[in-house]
Amino acid sequence: MSSWTAFRKMYMTNRLIDEFNRITGMTADRYDRLTNSTITDWHDGSLLHRAQEWVDCLHEQRGKKILIIPDYDSDGVMSGLIVYASLYALGWTDVHLYYPTMDTGYGLSVESLNEALKEMSDADVIITTDNGIKAYEGIAEAKRRGLVVLVTDHHPGAEDEPEADVIVDPNSFYDDTYPFKAICGGEVAYKLMSLYAKQHGSNQERAWVNALYPFAGISAVADMMDMLDENRFLVKETVSYLSNFYVDNSAPKEYLRPFKGLWALLEELKDNGKLKYGVDVDTIGFYISPMLNASRRVMSTSKYAFRVFMDDDVMRSRSYARELWAINEHRKNRSNALSQAAMANWHGYDSLVTVIDAGVGYPGLVSGQLTGAFDLPTVVFSYEITGDGLLVSDESVLPGYVLHGSGRAPEWFHMGKAMTLIHSRNPEWFVSWGGHAGALGCAIHSEYLHEFKIALAHEVGRAEEKARLNSTSSAVNVIDVHDSDAGLVPEYCGYVASLEPFGQGFGRVPVKYSIELGTLQAIKQMGAERQHLKLATGVFDVLIWNYQTKAHIEKVMSGQRGSIVEFTGTLGVNEWNGRVTPQFIVDSVL
Repeated sequence: MSSWTAFRKMYMTNRLIDEFNRITGMTADRYDRLTNSTITDWHDGSLLHRAQEWVDCLHEQRGKKILIIPDYDSDGVMSGLIVYASLYALGWTDVHLYYPTMDTGYGLSVESLNEALKEMSDADVIITTDNGIKAYEGIAEAKRRGLVVLVTDHHPGAEDEPEADVIVDPNSFYDDTYPFKAICGGEVAYKLMSLYAKQHGSNQERAWVNALYPFAGISAVADMMDMLDENRFLVKETVSYLSNFYVDNSAPKEYLRPFKGLWALLEELKDNGKLKYGVDVDTIGFYISPMLNASRRVMSTSKYAFRVFMDDDVMRSRSYARELWAINEHRKNRSNALSQAAMANWHGYDSLVTVIDAGVGYPGLVSGQLTGAFDLPTVVFSYEITGDGLLVSDESVLPGYVLHGSGRAPEWFHMGKAMTLIHSRNPEWFVSWGGHAGALGCAIHSEYLHEFKIALAHEVGRAEEKARLNSTSSAVNVIDVHDSDAGLVPEYCGYVASLEPFGQGFGRVPVKYSIELGTLQAIKQMGAERQHLKLATGVFDVLIWNYQTKAHIEKVMSGQRGSIVEFTGTLGVNEWNGRVTPQFIVDSVL
């Protein structure tokens, strides 16, 4: 009996499961594919365009001095560590990992090259991770200095590529051989190093390199890759590893450093009560990734994230992980204040682009909050006046500046395609940009801010109209749950859990629940800072985490008795002393 048949036999009368299957188009074949991902789903790195050239070129540089220049986000940290540890596992003895700063721009720029070469002036080879596909000037300067440049990236490329020795990127203009494009920078780096180890490493070296897969799995979740195809297998294996941590201590000390850092991060999460129920995909998405990103968001440098993974003394790694936790807590408080201000100032399409008085590390966080609250694509720019304020009016943005921004998009809108159109029509607006379906990083000239806002609103309007015509709006794809469905919730939650991991491309189906405020039995503030709310209906416990960051929360806090408040979110269950209580975890207040 297949796993699908078993579930349908058990739950054939569950209305919530039927709705989930209708919305997702779930079939027996698709269910079995999603729940039974195995090593056979893993695509060989040799399928990547120019992968063999990349391996051959690296092998020609055997034993030479290698300088790794990663991106500064979570994917960059993980992919940089993969290449660093792999090279030492394969016998290299002189490898340097540069800790990028946002002050020198994204990826391999001329500025970052100069800074990196101050740290390793006699480098022979540069390897980029999670960047490089559009590093025209930085690569040109590196080649002028006689360096070999090997690029690993996953961002969209153009027909005119930088003059690197070899570029490997599944989303390059020329890659028509790799079967699944939605892999992260960490996965590209891992596949190339595994391919090298397969061809040129000993059995032990291959085992060491192959064992670095958890860093690629963290990358896939952190960079919001589609939870489909080979990513499902990788992420499941990563969660299993994080739950049963182990490492071969006979490996070179440099190889062991990233594992010591990963252990230190998990211990820090445990100390702060975040692993009470074990490790799952949300552990990566809600805790590990934000901690890795906090360093560059708050301090404008990735140094504080990288050094957790680059020490021989595991207790120093623990100390660095503790410091990273504190940095992330500061980041959360600041981003919450900025997000609340942006939500309070929300005016629909007029607010798709927001300018904040904060450093360049905060726009992505605020954009993510706005997109999550309003289900619309948003772009947030940094224009730091004092760094202590919140929002900046358009009139206060002076010409002659470069605005650095970040954007997020819901699944119905492809940010990368929209920005490609906007850039092709108005290249003079942009200093740089890059991104994919769900996320964007860009820099524009401040004098074009108003025009940029209009252009984005136009693209969003077109996409929303198309979604309406195709009947794919989010209103159709929501499960309405009522108090009478309470008994169905445990089975429904078990069914949904069997389909983990969820993420971009295969997301959780939102559930809608309505409350008449006059019928509530209690409203209780929870948490050390009373930052969460629990609404007791007598049937469901409705949980609103960090309620002050939710748009329209005033409908709950000051709503009149008898008024109806609608929520979207997810279902869960709480088991306590043998009693099972259905829960509704709020994502947004409608």
